[in-house]
Amino acid sequence: MKNEKWLTDDHRIVNTKIQEVLDFMDKGFMDTDKFSDVERSLKKHIYFEETILFPALDRGDLRTHQMIEGLKMEHAALWKLMDVINKEIEEEKFVKSKKSLSEMFLILKTHNENEEGNIYNKIVENSDVDMVNIESLQFPGDFICEKLRNRRIGK
Repeated sequence: MKNEKWLTDDHRIVNTKIQEVLDFMDKGFMDTDKFSDVERSLKKHIYFEETILFPALDRGDLRTHQMIEGLKMEHAALWKLMDVINKEIEEEKFVKSKKSLSEMFLILKTHNENEEGNIYNKIVENSDVDMVNIESLQFPGDFICEKLRNRRIGK
């Protein structure tokens, strides 16, 4: 249950940070440090889900498997949007980066609802997942979400 709470709380924290970046952009500025913080947080969250949570919960139930596969596709979309936003920031195309960040925010809204309503409740059924200390989990810098990783190596 502690990791279910951490994951749900992390959704709220990331959403708040994204909204802060968008609010700052409304004033004509880009807070690149805050966006970098959003990106780090979101990638660590995805890393935990794809390397620990999803494998532990994807154990033969077709509905759960299909839900997880859909969530992984959304992870890939979010990951690509973060790449796009970074490129737009680099090129100082802040109007475009605001549009991309707004799209990311919309995807996250339904994505988070799906995880919280259909996946996180299964953590209780799998105590191994709850034993992992997410706070101390190290995010490897070379990690790429599964659906993009598989595309990049030709699977």
